[in-house]
Amino acid sequence: MEKRSNKRKLDQISNQEEEKGTVPVKQENSKKVKKNPEESQQTPKTEEPSNNKMQRIILWFRNDLRLHDNAILNYAVTKVAKNKQIIPVFCFDPRFYGRKVQKYDTLKTGLVRQRFMIETVQNFRERLEKVGSKLLVSMDKPEIFLPTLIDKSCDNTIVYQDEICSEELTVEKLVKEKCKKAEIKSFWGSSCYHLDDLGFHPNDLPHIYGKFREKTEGVKVRPLFGQPKQDQLPFIEKPSKDILEAAEFMPTLKDFGFSKEEVEKPRDKRACYEFIGGEEQATKRLTEYIFETKSVGNYALVRNNLIGANYSSKLSPWLACGALSPRYIYFQVKEFEKKHRTNESTKVFLDELFWRDFYRFWCMKYGSKVFSSYGIYNREYYDWTTDKETVKKWKEGNTGMPIIDALMREMNVTGFMPNRGRMIVACYLTMDLKQDWREGAYHFEEKLIDHDVQSNYGGWNFSAGIGPGRVLVFNSVKQSKDHDKNGDYIKMWVPELKKVPVEYIHEPWTMPKDLQKGCKTVIGEDYPYPINCSKYTNKVAHTIEKQAKKSKRAEEKLKQTKLTK
Repeated sequence: MEKRSNKRKLDQISNQEEEKGTVPVKQENSKKVKKNPEESQQTPKTEEPSNNKMQRIILWFRNDLRLHDNAILNYAVTKVAKNKQIIPVFCFDPRFYGRKVQKYDTLKTGLVRQRFMIETVQNFRERLEKVGSKLLVSMDKPEIFLPTLIDKSCDNTIVYQDEICSEELTVEKLVKEKCKKAEIKSFWGSSCYHLDDLGFHPNDLPHIYGKFREKTEGVKVRPLFGQPKQDQLPFIEKPSKDILEAAEFMPTLKDFGFSKEEVEKPRDKRACYEFIGGEEQATKRLTEYIFETKSVGNYALVRNNLIGANYSSKLSPWLACGALSPRYIYFQVKEFEKKHRTNESTKVFLDELFWRDFYRFWCMKYGSKVFSSYGIYNREYYDWTTDKETVKKWKEGNTGMPIIDALMREMNVTGFMPNRGRMIVACYLTMDLKQDWREGAYHFEEKLIDHDVQSNYGGWNFSAGIGPGRVLVFNSVKQSKDHDKNGDYIKMWVPELKKVPVEYIHEPWTMPKDLQKGCKTVIGEDYPYPINCSKYTNKVAHTIEKQAKKSKRAEEKLKQTKLTK
């Protein structure tokens, strides 16, 4: 499948009633906001059935694997019908899961995230069963599996949460083509701010985050949807054998092509947190971070740390697969502020949620340009190269730059990397090594347990200097000294350097030869020479800024252009 581009006509998003087979349900606001996601926070409009036929509602889940604050579950619960069947479905689409190698010699989903997804789907099934429902699971493509669930004797409706980028949109199109006998409904639900509440069309999104926050400062986050209660999701009374089998089926890592050795390898004890998939683990971690440890109240002071469970929330893996609602996080932080007070840390923390929103709307606005080599402004003066050996060393954490190697090794082993670290390694790959940023973005897509398309590719655009705003260039050595002063993080992940004195830990190649031998870290033998020791980054930044100014007039003209389709 061709790499992602947003081919959806944006006018269809703001005028969904004109799209054949798509009827948006508007959400009603409520004055009160409760803490418990189990309690309904919205009283949505319900729809009257057109006749007395059995209403079969097929809920197609993707990145919305939760009971709380779920738009499509809310639709199913509030659908008024004398007779209705609700069939929740999840497909491990082979285009997104498995061992098939894509561009840049990477997998779509690596082992760590694949395990997390299986755990998440399993927990979602268990939670549905507790309220009297079931979850059908398949390894077929949705356009193959979903049509098998359409019953000619029923009024069939397929419901799903809106996605943004073209690979997902292509699948939606295929489902519509194969399920023409069913009505299709989709709902927005992956952001804090609802698309319809922004006050402007996505094409008019401000080109930088600061302006976006100014324009959305007065936008209210919609109240939460309630969680389905017992027997509100009636399943098929007499399901077929195939449906019963799908309601029991759950693939293993081996089913996705991972070897016995890979599957049985234990989780690394150095991991900053033991990520286990599922809504239950998500809400447990949220409560732990916000209310038990009160770490959210300290976030601004420690967010750039590299070691520990609570320097950041670690909620991103559950956000990425939809086991946790961004709106639920927002209201939990607001609850914390009521009890303890608003401070700089809670403001900065919520700002991260709005950054996530910005990336989503930004990808909608710029479409395929987000994935192009030279970015949304086509900055062709970036002289990207692709040296396979250089990229390989970067991916494996063998660059000879201690902080880079430590960060890459943590991600490769655990699926997680600190946010500060992601910017450092991205800048190093693109600005220091001048390698195509997409080599890094694809590698992140495979390895990160919290990968989501918009945040990953949006972040790489900014780090590579091809997004809007000024170019940020990090000096790797300075970043290492600032955020890992004593080299504790480096020594944790790069054991070759564990005996190196603190004064040399950030630049081990500067050690005298006799000292290298004394601590058994001979550069070039026990640890590689650095590919690039970052002393040129200021020059790189100056050159890029100079070239950017030359094209500023063209970029300003582009900003005024209404991008469509």
